[in-house]
Amino acid sequence: MSPRCTSFLLCLLPAAPGLFGQAMAADCLPAVQEVVHGDRAVAGDLFVARDGRTVRLAGYIGGPGSKERLQQLVAGQKLGLRPLSRPLDRWGRTTAYVETSGTTPVPLAEVLIAEGLGHAAETGRPSCLDAPLAAEARARGAGLGIWSGSGTGIVSPADLDALTDQMGQHIVAEGRLASGRALRGRVYLNFARYWQSALSVVFSEADWAAMAPGVAPESLAGRRVRVRGWLEWRGGPSIQPDPSEPVEPIDGRPLAAVER
Repeated sequence: MSPRCTSFLLCLLPAAPGLFGQAMAADCLPAVQEVVHGDRAVAGDLFVARDGRTVRLAGYIGGPGSKERLQQLVAGQKLGLRPLSRPLDRWGRTTAYVETSGTTPVPLAEVLIAEGLGHAAETGRPSCLDAPLAAEARARGAGLGIWSGSGTGIVSPADLDALTDQMGQHIVAEGRLASGRALRGRVYLNFARYWQSALSVVFSEADWAAMAPGVAPESLAGRRVRVRGWLEWRGGPSIQPDPSEPVEPIDGRPLAAVER
């Protein structure tokens, strides 16, 4: 063990100074409310603490191999919990930002995302997604894990079989938008002219205005974008992103470049 390691857990983390947490807004996270002892991972983004509670990592969805890695990170370790404003989900699980306990806390979700073992997901706090998205971008750029050539990180918005297989799951999709429009208080971004034949992305007009102020949805037709959210069937495959989950242009032009 390196003399620089202050615990077995920290020795398991990537040795990259300043890699984690720097993009997180100082006023973003809730305070650490308690420290628990990790027991075992039960899924790629879920672990059981010694007191019997099941904890879900906020801001992250686990992918292949993430359960085994999470087991390494939580078993027998002291972990700080920063619960969300509504910490219990409908299954009674505690949803929280989880970090190592010590003088230099490290967010576990960012470790897993940076290693390509999952992707960034809704947090309910827009600025809190900055650091997970930055970690994801590094992993995607390096082709790690789910972002490798044979990985499962990206779903094609026109692949109905793949979309059907992942119904009910949180996905990341990339493709060229066929159309965009505002209608009856909602904004629709469609990846096909016939909306039922490919993925559609739906926002409330209020969420769209907050995420892309001044941007006309019609102007995004033909743009290549990355979107994420929970996949549902509403007459066709669709996602309704959380306000913290941005539409990310991947054609080299920011959304602000196509304002009304």
